[in-house]
Amino acid sequence: EFRRVLFRSQERGLYLLGEPQLTPEEVEEIKVKKLLDEVECFRNSRAVVRKIRQKPNPTSKFNYITMEGEILSNLWFDKAEPFSKNFALVIQEPHRYNFLRLDGSLVFKTWLDAAKSFEGEYAVIKQHGSSTYQLMNSSGEVLKDRYDSILISTPDKIIVQKKGKSNILNQNLEMMMSRWPTFIRYIYPFSNELALVEEHSNTYNYLGGDGSWLFQNELGQRKSLALEMADSFCEGFAVVEDYFPHRGKVANFIDSKGKFLSKKWFDSASSFSGGLATVYNQSSQWNYIDLNGKLLYPDGFASIDVHSFCDGLALVFLKDQPEKPRFIKKSGEFLDHPELSGAKHFIDGRALVEIDGEYSNFLTIDGTFLIPEHHKIGFLDENLRYVKGNPQPEDLFHWTDYGNLNWFGEILD
Repeated sequence: EFRRVLFRSQERGLYLLGEPQLTPEEVEEIKVKKLLDEVECFRNSRAVVRKIRQKPNPTSKFNYITMEGEILSNLWFDKAEPFSKNFALVIQEPHRYNFLRLDGSLVFKTWLDAAKSFEGEYAVIKQHGSSTYQLMNSSGEVLKDRYDSILISTPDKIIVQKKGKSNILNQNLEMMMSRWPTFIRYIYPFSNELALVEEHSNTYNYLGGDGSWLFQNELGQRKSLALEMADSFCEGFAVVEDYFPHRGKVANFIDSKGKFLSKKWFDSASSFSGGLATVYNQSSQWNYIDLNGKLLYPDGFASIDVHSFCDGLALVFLKDQPEKPRFIKKSGEFLDHPELSGAKHFIDGRALVEIDGEYSNFLTIDGTFLIPEHHKIGFLDENLRYVKGNPQPEDLFHWTDYGNLNWFGEILD
């Protein structure tokens, strides 16, 4: 039997959120009784269930059950999301959206052209035939104000756009900026409590949750930076790009006080992840920089592709053997297996690796293979059909010639 499982459900399952759950035995009994292929965890005492219809082609259909094991709706849907705020987003292809109440009834008589699930107190909807978006509150009421776009960045920060102008609404739907400013081209989602603001004059600034500008003059007035590009903050720094006439486009990192992390500018840079960011210069090749501006490797290394560190290892492809994946440690040592022809980065101590053109094993952080013998690895799609692909920890159990194996090396019946 194949089924979807929650990744590390015992550690981060809904039990910790106070959501009551059925026992595995009770779930199996419901699956047999109702001829279901999958029962997910309960939210609002309702769980998403899946049934595979075999004719004319295997197709998944979704519904919900109560904790008493009763099917909630007389309709089966192409997609169904868990309940949130007493509503669940359901989808029928092509591109028809609605919300289901706890009693199994639909909120809208006419299906919507677009919708997103609740984040905080609001969900975003686009009514049939409309060119604008509206908010629906947790009572199921559609609010009258219409916008060209709505992005719920955080539960209390809603970025809206109307007639080419942008603003931010709080949880009470009050505008952060009393007027719709004309100088703003686009507001990006909040990250590290700051939202990147791109202005029409090719200048950038960051807006705090209280409506204050990060970069301002002595009088508290907005004083934006003229840059080629700016990115959102991540781990206290944002990647910015400028243009030097003698060199072209260059990159650096800026902190929340407007100070640059490094005295050196790089040809390119990526956002920080786990305290390190990749940087590149033609002279010193690839390298990693830490939050103090110190380069990890004094001489850098020649590579055609580098990835962020995960579990103390980073996947790189060096110029002298561009077809061979290698994992570099923070010490500069390499974790090598000459037989590898491809690899994915580490996730929770496992890296999916390719041997002779087939994904056929997992590499552990100590350099050993998870499976004693290499076997072709894939995973099952939502219709339980074998798919050659790149499994992730939360995907369906991985099908191999060796048996059913989860991400942690456990053999499953």
